[in-house]
Amino acid sequence: MLKLRDGTDKARDTIDAVMKKGQRACRLMIKRLHHRDPTLSNQLGLSSDSNTVH
Repeated sequence: MLKLRDGTDKARDTIDAVMKKGQRACRLMIKRLHHRDPTLSNQLGLSSDSNTVH
């Protein structure tokens, strides 16, 4: 269980850091996530051409 929490914390820290960098960084991260794992991207409701959640 601790291992899962550590991974979750790392993911949250990464997302927080990207969000602090602004919209361009968010769009790039979403685009890369969509390219790397389209299924996860779709499950999260992310659009590869915007930084919004549907």
